Amino acid sequence: MFAFQSCLKDQEEIFDKDAALRVQDAMDNADKAFTSAENGWLLEYYPEEAQSYGGCVFTIKFADGKATVSSDLNPGNSCKSLYKMTNDQGPVLTFDTYNDLMHLFATPSAGNYEAYHGDFEFVVDSIGDDAIKVHGKKTGNTFYFRKLETSPEEYINKVLEMEDNFIVSGLEGTVGDTKFLGEFDLDNKQLLISNEDGSNAQQQAFAFTDTGIRFYMPFSINGELLSSLNFNAETNMFTGVTSGGTAVTFNGTLPADYVKYDQYAGIYKLYYWPQKDPSTGKSVYHTLNVTLTPTEDKSGFIMEGLNDNIKPVLKFNKSKGNLELNSQIVGSYGGNNVWLCAWGLAAGGSLTWASEAGVQTQWNMDTEKPVYTFQTNSYSGLVTDSFILWLITPSGSSVGQFNNSSWLVNGSNRLPYLYGLVKQ
Repeated sequence: MFAFQSCLKDQEEIFDKDAALRVQDAMDNADKAFTSAENGWLLEYYPEEAQSYGGCVFTIKFADGKATVSSDLNPGNSCKSLYKMTNDQGPVLTFDTYNDLMHLFATPSAGNYEAYHGDFEFVVDSIGDDAIKVHGKKTGNTFYFRKLETSPEEYINKVLEMEDNFIVSGLEGTVGDTKFLGEFDLDNKQLLISNEDGSNAQQQAFAFTDTGIRFYMPFSINGELLSSLNFNAETNMFTGVTSGGTAVTFNGTLPADYVKYDQYAGIYKLYYWPQKDPSTGKSVYHTLNVTLTPTEDKSGFIMEGLNDNIKPVLKFNKSKGNLELNSQIVGSYGGNNVWLCAWGLAAGGSLTWASEAGVQTQWNMDTEKPVYTFQTNSYSGLVTDSFILWLITPSGSSVGQFNNSSWLVNGSNRLPYLYGLVKQ
């Protein structure tokens, strides 16, 4: 019996040693692949299990146990941190020291304690000459490291140029005998494609490339797979090739009332709170002179003129060509946050500090005398027609109305019944 136990123990040691060697070899081979790319790798990164935020672009160069990461999220800057290969039923690439970019979507904050469900550990699934397939350990999302053929800086710059020139709301075109229509959500980098009658609807997240867009998962076009589209900004045309070799062409589309970003900057009169003039019986609006100034990243406009302390940002919706004024923090006071809250005055006076709630503009189609009227946006929890200043604790609890005299707008903490902006 003793001799049998000793033999079994020897066999287990040999087996464990062989298994350990295989694991180490797999990690070494994976590390060798990651460090082999002269220009580094392109990673189209999708946080969250349903890819609801769309994809962003990372370039990563591995060398000497360190990873240098750049992104279209923070142009002109790179972040360096340590990385290593570990094992969890296969090689795992992990960024084990903090990296501002690689940990961006995984880092909780006071207002988002679950973060954005981002990955910074990637299980290696397969290794090819020009691509490494991995999946996120947290989300299970599939990612591809693609070998860069240019420098990271050159690739990021081309992606940024594509993003700037990508001024489309939708697409349309015929493949075979089938007409397809598409609708973009550029804020969340999603594309919904369907047949002309609305059937066979499919939605996929996408990331920008140096030549167009690439989808998280392919679309099915007449039974063939379409993984990416090239975009020509001069012709406003999309082109691609399906898995079956079928060439596809789509026209980019814009709604008739689309307003381009550069057209919004300027001086306006803000009209709100109509009151009846007893002498004429007509409604007269309160007005404020305001200025819309582009934000540094060109994602919206800063509105100045309400109060020296209150300068809300109107977000530019690139898919629709309109502006959105939503609930937002406009300052702090006494350890609390000062919010400009969406307020449904006509619907009973409910308010919310949900950042999705607010109003959006609609253009009157007059290029000489543009007027942008406000309408409630698509937020289902409130029909917004007004705004009110409110104090909220850093943890998100209501303190109450904010009436400090140095923060009031025309002597009030309220902007009731917003009508619109008239360009001067």
